[in-house]
Amino acid sequence: LGLAVIGGSTLSTAGGLKLLRAGLLVKQSSKELQRLVYPHGIIQSRFGDRTFGIQLMKSVWAFFVVFVTALGVGGIVFAALGIDMEPAFAASLSLLANVGPAYDMARLAGMEGPSIHDFSTLAKWWGIVMMLAGRLELVLLLALTNRTFWRG
Repeated sequence: LGLAVIGGSTLSTAGGLKLLRAGLLVKQSSKELQRLVYPHGIIQSRFGDRTFGIQLMKSVWAFFVVFVTALGVGGIVFAALGIDMEPAFAASLSLLANVGPAYDMARLAGMEGPSIHDFSTLAKWWGIVMMLAGRLELVLLLALTNRTFWRG
């Protein structure tokens, strides 16, 4: 399930964070640790042979926060619908990242929980919502709910 969080490469149809965003998060974390050692140092932000600015990192962190929030909300809703906590969050992760077989693979590896086929009808509908949210990129959904997006 950990690989499902990362998902595929940039511009792929895979769900999840994407490799570029995951790499930028790791790179920025390293940069922040360097900043603790050298608080007055000027540390250039580079990923590969390209530099990146604070605006890009703000958008990557925003996506990460939205992804983790959606994962948490999805798991809580599944748990409220009668699924145990561990399978609820595993289902939320696999559906949000659009890696449906990952949930069943986790069950085969020893996780206790019902099959997706055995979910209640309401839980299946919630799973559909989670898959659509993961497929449409969560930031796009937030932009569509923003008033300024529709005024301009």
